[in-house]
Amino acid sequence: MSEKLVELEIEGGVALVTMNRPKALNALNRDMTRALVETINPLEHDPDVRCIVIRGGDHFMAGGDLKTFHAMLDRPRGDNLVAIEAFVHEVHSLIIAIRRMPKPVVA
Repeated sequence: MSEKLVELEIEGGVALVTMNRPKALNALNRDMTRALVETINPLEHDPDVRCIVIRGGDHFMAGGDLKTFHAMLDRPRGDNLVAIEAFVHEVHSLIIAIRRMPKPVVA
């Protein structure tokens, strides 16, 4: 069984959201984006959570995963634009999840 891309611990009202792709310096790809959204969204309505800390071990995040971008660009013309637009939409969902959070978020 593979390790989870995002781990969640709740301690004393603090949700610790830990990105877990250390070999890729936690670079953001589609799977990591989805895992973060799926982890963060439910915290909005969790009464045991008063604030959220997003962390990444030794490396917070390297940014976007260049391998993901290259794979999208290598697709046939037209398909690559669809793939890039879908990825941008997923990242936007993550940003919105963090921005609309009524609880403090520290990253």
